[in-house]
Amino acid sequence: MSSTPQLTIRRFVVIASVLALFAVGCSAGTSTMGSAAVVDGTAIADDGVYALAGLDAEEGTVSASEFRDALSLLIIQQALLHAASTDFGLGDLSSPEAIDAFVQSLPPEQQQNIQISIDAGVADGRDRTATEQYLYTQQLLAKEVSDAILNDPDLLASIYNNNPELLVTVCASHILVGTEEEATDVMARLEAGEDFAAIAAEVSLDQQSPGGVLPCPVSVYSFGQELAPAMLGAPVGEITGPVLSPFGFHVLFIDSRDQPESLEELVMEPSRWVSANILDTELTTWYNGVLSRADITVRSQIGTWNSEADAITPPPSSP
Repeated sequence: MSSTPQLTIRRFVVIASVLALFAVGCSAGTSTMGSAAVVDGTAIADDGVYALAGLDAEEGTVSASEFRDALSLLIIQQALLHAASTDFGLGDLSSPEAIDAFVQSLPPEQQQNIQISIDAGVADGRDRTATEQYLYTQQLLAKEVSDAILNDPDLLASIYNNNPELLVTVCASHILVGTEEEATDVMARLEAGEDFAAIAAEVSLDQQSPGGVLPCPVSVYSFGQELAPAMLGAPVGEITGPVLSPFGFHVLFIDSRDQPESLEELVMEPSRWVSANILDTELTTWYNGVLSRADITVRSQIGTWNSEADAITPPPSSP
């Protein structure tokens, strides 16, 4: 693919707001002995929850809601780690060795973005080591599972045989305007011989695409369901439009259109053909399946696991 998939999965994507989602709750005594929860046979210790939530167990009382929120995040992460191993044969993605190798592989900009989130958490009183562990593990999970799904031969064969249009890529340019009348005027100017790039620079609402040139090559579905039919069916090398989308009216020019000529070609280079949208859908399906089948037990004093909300329900009369 032409860019890193932007995962939409709840709690699976590393975002700065993760570090600020712990709402202030009432105080409730919580024992530091034993395990806070067990996920698919793996225990989550209280100390790890305290560290991620920024709580001080030595004070004797802690915010029960903060503890439950932090524990919920760790439960979800452990379920995903277990499934990544059983479903795809991936190793321990939370090990210091795996995380260190992953961090070293990140481009400086991505390292900086994650570090900003880590620093924000530490500034709010969270333990730096626990915060780094959680955030880097989330990022590594997303990458490794995405790669595993992307290279799944059964998935690739299914798409190739049943939905080959999802694999079509294009190189295209567009001019985006606000009304159909404006789009018709743009088409008339182009048919009269004016330069596409010059008109795009003058009138297009999309000034993030110099000369109207869109990312290339990308899946036709990267531009949304409204534009996909035109991207699929418009003649190559001709002006097409106006095409309506939620952003306005588009005048399109398809430079080229391509798709894998065989399943073997797809398997050899899946990232060239499989769009981020397809990958997001598959990741979401996997994620939901993981949480529906995970064996999760929470210590009764803390609450019970609510599989509908992916969170812990407090025990009766708990704050």
